[in-house]
Amino acid sequence: MIGNIIGKTYVKREKETSLLRIGGGSWTIKLDELEGRDVQHVRFITDAIVYGITIDDAIRFGFERELGGERKLVVPVKHWQLQEREADR
Repeated sequence: MIGNIIGKTYVKREKETSLLRIGGGSWTIKLDELEGRDVQHVRFITDAIVYGITIDDAIRFGFERELGGERKLVVPVKHWQLQEREADR
């Protein structure tokens, strides 16, 4: 899935099942989508939870990997701020 940049926030809808098992559960951020863009926050939205992290923290706590032929920043969930949400109805 491709995310959108809204203001200085990269926003992407994901399914909870897309969470990787790497690092005890991690989200990946496609580095090519952010390259050259002024993004300061990342927000992943699932049906149950909104995951948020600053780019600085994502870089500090994440690690770069090539997955599926794409450069990605793998960031363990334990470093994201979580906010429960009700599913859109």
